[in-house]
Amino acid sequence: MKHLLSICLLSFFSLVSFAQQNKFTGTWEGDLDAGVQQLRMIFTISQKDDGQLKVTIQAPQQSPAQIPADTVFTDAGKISLEVKRFK
Repeated sequence: MKHLLSICLLSFFSLVSFAQQNKFTGTWEGDLDAGVQQLRMIFTISQKDDGQLKVTIQAPQQSPAQIPADTVFTDAGKISLEVKRFK
């Protein structure tokens, strides 16, 4: 019985973890106050086959290019990105 309970709890926490990671997926848009102008930013977040998140960033007023995030971190319902190209 304890073994069955352990399997159920492990399955539950795996599903919760998957659901939390998945809540970020989609297209997120907003305006960045860049001083004299508002710059539209578009973040497209998808989930790769291995479960990791993939993020691309676009600023359509500047360029149609989609810039990939190098690293994506999630913690306690928050997402953080590292884009080495902007360093």
